[in-house]
Amino acid sequence: MDLDQKLKSLSLSQDEHVTVRRLQCANVVTDEDGLVRNCRNSSTKTCSSCYLVQYCGEDCQKAHWKAHKPDCKSEVSKESWVPGWQQENRTPDFIEANDDGPPTSYTFVGSFQKHLWGNVPAIDVLKLETNEGLKHQKDLHLMFAASGDLRNVLETVIGIPDTYRSTCHILVNDRDQDIAIRNTVLLLMGISSDVSLDQTVEAMIHIWYSTFLTDTNVNKVLLPALSLIQDVYLKVKDKTTSTLYSKSWTFGGTTLRVALEKDDWEDMYKLSLPSGLSASQAQEVRRSVTLARKDHLDRHLFSQSCGYRVPITRFREDGMLLPFSTSRSSFTKPNPTFFRYPNKWPMMDSADPESSWPLRAIWNLQIGQPRNDFYGKLFFYLQERLRRFVQKLRKSSFKIVILRQDAAQLPDSAKDLAFGKDGIDRIETSNIADLHYMGTVDVVRLFSPLLKSPKDNPHSTLITHYLNAAKNAHMWLTDAGPNPEYEKELTEALTKVSRYRGFFWPTSNMDARILRSLYERDLFINWDKYFNHYMKYLKFDQICNRFNVKIRERNTIVEKSPFRLKKNPDENGAQEEFLVSSASNHGAHERYLEWVRNSA
Repeated sequence: MDLDQKLKSLSLSQDEHVTVRRLQCANVVTDEDGLVRNCRNSSTKTCSSCYLVQYCGEDCQKAHWKAHKPDCKSEVSKESWVPGWQQENRTPDFIEANDDGPPTSYTFVGSFQKHLWGNVPAIDVLKLETNEGLKHQKDLHLMFAASGDLRNVLETVIGIPDTYRSTCHILVNDRDQDIAIRNTVLLLMGISSDVSLDQTVEAMIHIWYSTFLTDTNVNKVLLPALSLIQDVYLKVKDKTTSTLYSKSWTFGGTTLRVALEKDDWEDMYKLSLPSGLSASQAQEVRRSVTLARKDHLDRHLFSQSCGYRVPITRFREDGMLLPFSTSRSSFTKPNPTFFRYPNKWPMMDSADPESSWPLRAIWNLQIGQPRNDFYGKLFFYLQERLRRFVQKLRKSSFKIVILRQDAAQLPDSAKDLAFGKDGIDRIETSNIADLHYMGTVDVVRLFSPLLKSPKDNPHSTLITHYLNAAKNAHMWLTDAGPNPEYEKELTEALTKVSRYRGFFWPTSNMDARILRSLYERDLFINWDKYFNHYMKYLKFDQICNRFNVKIRERNTIVEKSPFRLKKNPDENGAQEEFLVSSASNHGAHERYLEWVRNSA
């Protein structure tokens, strides 16, 4: 049976009419049709003990207490909780080395360590209003050279003003097959789905982030999207070459063109086939990675707000991006984009959707969710942004190309595709300018000539993100030998940490507060000094001269150091800023540079 026949044979899903609602009562009931669901009444009462769930009234709260009590009264949510290594008075695994191998901090049993989710928050690479301006009506060309997931594409698309009436051309490339396939599937779902916008968006959230899907997610949104590639699959499945095969679709205002190799098309189509993996087997595969390193998880939890520790633990356990109150009972289908490899979970244990989005905005989101329901807030944050994304794709004019290549091949591919033949307005390169990837010289050499000339668009920009540069320079300088200046800097940084955390007497050398402070002191290091050394050591001035470019003194698209503390300790909001920075997976050492062509 081919996919078209399979779709026709499917009966209406029993959960078809169910979408996640705000103010959802946490009590679980069995409906007349025998399905286990949340109570349908709107909630009016928040649990005042944990601030994780809501109820429609006392009857539901009492009925749900037995199920809720372990979370509500969890030890990990208490101020007094300390990590297991401190309770057991031992050295944590991330410090201790195995007797017969490398440190356990580098052991990821059963994981490919893929980066299917972003590790820095999404950015709008255009910022059209403050750059070209609201009156700009020329076609735009944007290149995401090493895109990772779609978060930057999403943020850029929804940032385009409604007054813009021309066509935005977007090239999305990543060399990782899983990423290219997932990006293709998500875009096809968004532009082609004929179910309600709420159902479409919810399915996109779960394909993107959740371990399991509902029947409706699969049968009503995912499979119809995959049916669109069936003709390409049938065309290439008996081919023996790795030639690129291209397919285009137009829905509403968006044309999506995908150019992938034979194996990519085959593997994407196979997402529609049963994996033979049960829900319990899939969860066991995932947990073998996400729960394997208890000390690492405890260290992460200790840096979090007490109220967020239970939701974080639950996400590690079930992998569902849902409000805490929402029943998981209808999510029974393993997400095929995660379980493509037998007995392998594709990501690291620390992978978390929160790394892709602005943490402070999610913390402060006021939408009626209980204040500690972090993933509920994130769910509704993404729901709103994906709604805008899908609506924009359907109503405005976009021409999107998806490729899977090494970034070094992109200039030639763009030329072959006639993409941006008159120049490109924005080129976003993730952190491939870091030394262990392409490096700055090759990134600037390959991509700066593709930018529009200053005459055609003075705002045309190449964006580079340095995840490791300042840390590298820090290591070069501090590993050279005793450095009194560096020792003084560390002491001063720890003193600054104590202004936020308060002074304490350690209970032992392994006191979790000490280890947390050693991490937090990085927030107070003068990373500008080290990044400037990095630029000097790698001769950025010569790179600029060689390729006729310059680095903007003041960025106009993304902050140079977005994760640096901005407030003095005594300012209003300084404590919250510090706590958000400590809880995040981002470092004050990270840096964005914006490169522009010089006038001829």
